[in-house]
Amino acid sequence: MRLEDGHQLRRDGTGRGLIQYLDSYVREVLHARSAEQVRRALFSTVAEGTLLAARMGHDSGHHGLTQRYFVQALRLAQTAEDRRLAGSILSAMNLQATFLGRFTEAANLARAALLGTERHRTATMTAQSRAMEARALARLGEEASCSAALSKATSILDRQNTSEDPESINYFDNAELSAEFGHCFRDLKQPGQATAYAELCLGGTDGSYIRSDFFATMVLADSLLDRGTGLPRRLGRTRPQTPTRVRPMRRVPHRVPGPSRSLLRNHHRGRLPGAGDQPPSLAAQRLTASLLYA
Repeated sequence: MRLEDGHQLRRDGTGRGLIQYLDSYVREVLHARSAEQVRRALFSTVAEGTLLAARMGHDSGHHGLTQRYFVQALRLAQTAEDRRLAGSILSAMNLQATFLGRFTEAANLARAALLGTERHRTATMTAQSRAMEARALARLGEEASCSAALSKATSILDRQNTSEDPESINYFDNAELSAEFGHCFRDLKQPGQATAYAELCLGGTDGSYIRSDFFATMVLADSLLDRGTGLPRRLGRTRPQTPTRVRPMRRVPHRVPGPSRSLLRNHHRGRLPGAGDQPPSLAAQRLTASLLYA
């Protein structure tokens, strides 16, 4: 494992403590002799720390460095035989690829997350991966495939059992899925639908998770402007407050009320039969093999 590449994060000050910790003490611990169960737990924990470094690199705009940390984190998770964590890392890689405009790669990363975590993922993890796939497909303009992926995400999330979920995925609930619908419809140039789902998401939150709600608000603003209706006062006149602590994920599930959940379920029902049952693409299979089994 090479962590020397973190000099940019150290210089910026954004990840100094974490990088120094991973590059010194943690490196020695990983090379120490220990029982197999302890060794796996150590590698899994360090993989989480390396994933955090990757996220910090992404937020700082160091995308080449971010990709290297993602790959390191994935290899650590593989050594730990922690398939769920590997799926979370692939999901984060999907988000970066989408941000950088690599939409085909992003779709394949989401599919790789599904393929690589088979028999290990929960319903929530599956729904989140399907939603990430849909986001990438929307940016590619593939409406039918995007719609099918969203439909699968909705039906799978109905089977959600949060007691089975790892803590890192607890944020993904019906409000979050509504936000993903909004993103997709905005990118598919369907501002009416995007507005409805962005409002559905924001109506199902308690305002505690500012970062997630900020992106949903931007989708709502974009969609209202695309419709030519202008921004309502609550968006146009409200200045965002700077939080003392930004929490990027909903740690406590905040369920959308029953009638709104039925709207999610019914949106695509019967519209695209079988479109989501395509086998994983060859590119996704190769990507999974190269990342998880190298």
